[in-house]
Formats: sequence, structure tokens, C-alpha cells
Amino acid sequence: MILNSACEDIFGSDDSSHATIEVVAGDKQNGHLGSTLNIPIKIKGHAKNSNGRLMLKCKTFQGNGGLNDGIGDIYESSLKKLLTDGETVSFTWRLGCDQENQKIKIYVHERRSDEKGFYDNGSGYNEQASDSLIIESNGTLKKGWNRSAGYYRLDPSRIKIRSFDGQTLFMINNYLYRSDDGGLNWEKVEGVPHNGYLFDAQFNSQGTLYVLTSDNGVCYTNDFENWEFINNGFVKDNNPTCFLVRDEVMYVSFYGEGIYKTVNQGKFWEKLHVKNNPGSINHIACHPNGDIYLVEDYQGLWVSKDQGALWKLIYLNSYVNYKIEDFKIDDKGFLYFGSHGASISKLSPENYEGEIHIYFYNNTRNNQFVNNITIENGEVYYLVNNMHYPGIYSIANNWQLIDINFKGQIDFFYRKADGNFLVLKENGLYYYNE
Repeated sequence: MILNSACEDIFGSDDSSHATIEVVAGDKQNGHLGSTLNIPIKIKGHAKNSNGRLMLKCKTFQGNGGLNDGIGDIYESSLKKLLTDGETVSFTWRLGCDQENQKIKIYVHERRSDEKGFYDNGSGYNEQASDSLIIESNGTLKKGWNRSAGYYRLDPSRIKIRSFDGQTLFMINNYLYRSDDGGLNWEKVEGVPHNGYLFDAQFNSQGTLYVLTSDNGVCYTNDFENWEFINNGFVKDNNPTCFLVRDEVMYVSFYGEGIYKTVNQGKFWEKLHVKNNPGSINHIACHPNGDIYLVEDYQGLWVSKDQGALWKLIYLNSYVNYKIEDFKIDDKGFLYFGSHGASISKLSPENYEGEIHIYFYNNTRNNQFVNNITIENGEVYYLVNNMHYPGIYSIANNWQLIDINFKGQIDFFYRKADGNFLVLKENGLYYYNE
């Protein structure tokens, strides 16, 4: 513990002539990078005036970890705590992964003498801190699975990971994040122009990154500093449902609006007329023979053999169950569908027949489905959710579960160029250390 440190002043300068704080527990711990320390941080406040109300401001300033004040599993880089004279408050600290020695700084602010309330937002407290201290801990990277760091919450329904060179990874999860160490540490990419959230981002073969936003259409960058929107032709440019980037063509769809394509890198988008009611197009893929496939909500599969001028509805009959959750095409042209009932099918594009594998387990969990179909180097992986043996399956393993020695429900996975996986559990992404 270091009192009244001369380190960078995060919240304001110190004045130790008034309220003070002391560490009761949690300083100088040793733990694992990416993990929550065993002992909560406990701070006791001492007021020096009659109102006795204090506010703590806590922030990580060395290490990309997070702090939690007991609300769910949400860890942020900073938090505030209210306390009275002589009271002890506590919070937990999840270490980051970017360095072994990590620190947080804690300031105490007195309530202004003219305020009577107990303010959660800090508006009734002096801007200048009365006292501060530093708490530090050390962490090591353990063998096996470690939680990555650099973000504070992830949404399993919105996560995607992309890479142009197989080394630098980009994660889309409301914002855009970058990792230069294989997914252990992530840093938010600043400057992406949007007001809502990022829906998807994909590279072309030249390394240009195209980003689909929730509320402003499509923009692109070549250097991650300069961004340009390419929305000419859209009737509406919000509520996107799917995105596909290729060198010669790009596709994007919006809920209730249908699908658009561009053949000139976004200088103009042409609306494709699939049918009168476009519904929600959730997946799009290009076949090696040039055919275009769309998966629309619960309706099934549409195919165009003339670059989108005419479309034909394909009835998949017993090969999909209820709703299609994922759709991919491999290099040989076979079609893969993940759907409810914990089922996956592999069909020929010639007659749309093939095989189906069903993992449904007859229990009380009805939301069993297959998604996250990943095709890498001729191998097909997929995620079976919410059944008796959930996890990552592969065709090479005879359509069975592969053992990656990970405990807990996997909500998403990404297979890296080196063959290792990143897996999402609840709201954290996990990295395997050999």
C-alpha cells in the first residue's frame, strides 16, 4: 500500500488534512492473470467533518483488469463506492493479462457541507480528493485456460472474430477490439464512426476492413485512422441482419428492407428483389460455382444462379428443424445448416439432399441448436448448444464432441491459425496457454 502517491492524478489532487482511508484487506496478493483475486479489497473510511459522508473512486491504472462492486459479473476499469465514517466497503479485483505487477488507485472525496443527500452520482461531493492510496498485486499466467482481458463484458449473441493475416485478431462485440498476442489481451479500436453498436466487420483480400454498423450503414478503412461511409443506394441503413464481403461483390441486408449488393466497393448499392416481403435474411453465402444463397428467417433457403436477378425458394424438408441458426458452404460446394433440435445437416447443391445429425436430448431445455459452423483447411467444426453434451464438435471426429479440456458451457468459439481455440463462456473470452 502506498499512501498519497505522486503517481498520475486520475480523479484530482490529494488533501490529507480531511478524510482518510485505510486498507483493511486485499493488498499485496498473488493470483493468476485474468482471474479474480481470492481476497476482496476492503477499504475503511474516516471522516473529519460533521456530516460523515464519503465517496470512494477506484480505478485500475496499471494492468487491464477490472473492478466489481458486487453487481453480477460486470467488471469495469473504475467504480464508485459510498460509505460513512468508520464504515468498511469491499469490491473484487479481476487482474488483467498485460503485465505481472498491477495496481489500482483509490481516492476518497468528502461530501460538500451544503449537501444533505446521499448522492450516487458524486454530484454532492468535493471534486478534490482528501486522501488516496494504491493497492497492488502480482499475477502469473497459468497453464491451461485463462480468461483474456481488455474488455469488460461480452454479448454472446453479437460476438464475431476476424483476421486478415491469421495473426492479428479483431473482435466485434458492440465495439471493435484488436489483439496482437493471439487473443489474450484486447484493446478497443477507437474512432470507428457509429452511434449504436457494430454488427460485423470483414476484410477483403487487400486488407481493407468493411464495418457494418447498427445505425449508420457501412464504412471502411485501410489504416484504422480514416473511415469513410459508403451508403449510396440504401433506402434505410439500420437494423442489419447479415453481411458478406468479397473482392468482387459485397452484400448487406436490413430487417424488413431486404438485401443489397454492390459490385464497385460500395459506390452504389443495388437492392435485390427476392420476393414481396423480404422478412429477415439472416445468412448469405456465395457458392464456388457463383450461385448466391440466402437463408431467410423461418422460410428456408433461396438461391440465385444469375447474380441476384431471379430467385428460387428451396424446400429443405426434414433437413432443418424449425429455425436455421447458421449456414456455411465449404470449398467443395457442400451446404451446411445448423438448426434447432440440436441438428446439423450437410447437403449437396445438386439435389439438396444429404445427411442430418441430431443431438437433441429429451429434457426440459428446449432451446437446443447448432451454430458457429466453422470451416478451416477442409475441416468442419460446429457448436452444439444446451443439450446433454454441449460443446465443439467436428466432422473429422466422426461428428462427435472434441475434447479441449474446457469446463463450462461454451457460448462461442474461434479457431485460430495455429489450431488452438478461443472460447466464450458467459461474458468472458478464454485463451489456452500451453
